[in-house]
Amino acid sequence: MRLINGSELNARLDRWLTSANWDRTVCGRWIFTWNAFKIECDPETVLKTIDSYELRSIEAIEGAELHDSAASAPARLERKTSGAGNQMFEARLVIDPVKFHRAEAESEVVAGEITGHPIPFDEALAKSSKDKVEGTIRVVLNTNAAGEVIEKARTTKVKITHHDGTTQVREAVETVQRTRVTGAASSSDTV
Repeated sequence: MRLINGSELNARLDRWLTSANWDRTVCGRWIFTWNAFKIECDPETVLKTIDSYELRSIEAIEGAELHDSAASAPARLERKTSGAGNQMFEARLVIDPVKFHRAEAESEVVAGEITGHPIPFDEALAKSSKDKVEGTIRVVLNTNAAGEVIEKARTTKVKITHHDGTTQVREAVETVQRTRVTGAASSSDTV
């Protein structure tokens, strides 16, 4: 596999921006078409996104610590199935209210930018911080017979009690699976 250097990445970025009739002043901005998109120009952000899909680096062993960026602390993996072949592990983590409020504030800033009604981050954070937040993150890992993680399912459940007394419950499920690429010779050729 050939690695791409920084100047090649910058050249690709410039060509892409030019084809969209943009320049680098749009970097970091949000746009809305059928969905909201952040125009990322820093290659490091792409690596972080790719990292979220990486399953091979997860250690699926009973008692291993599992970290989650939205949790207040890591949790230990528990084996839920045993025997030969595929295994299933589970970890339950607690939502970190501070991280949740920051994410909510960032979303509000993005929505304000897209709608043309900007809101400063500090103001959005102060508004979000008035709400009480509690919730869990449940992560289930499934492995193949070789012990490699082939599926990660992450379920978040959050209860938000707004400062006016109303409540809101949110639930989200994200699943990442590794599957063999057609014609692949080994497990290293899967995504």
